[in-house]
Amino acid sequence: MSESNKQSDRRTCQDKIKTLEEMTVLAESLRQQGEKIALAHGVFDLLHFGHVRHLDEARR
Repeated sequence: MSESNKQSDRRTCQDKIKTLEEMTVLAESLRQQGEKIALAHGVFDLLHFGHVRHLDEARR
């Protein structure tokens, strides 16, 4: 991968922070495309039963 590609793939924390208005537009766009919106907080070790159950409930 070229250096310019590496740099364009990097995102700063600021790129990930969205306003409520931006998230509203994004969520509506994704819903119109048939996507589902889910909230999963934290970091998950998918081998842990409790985390798997939490994600399974979020999917429903």
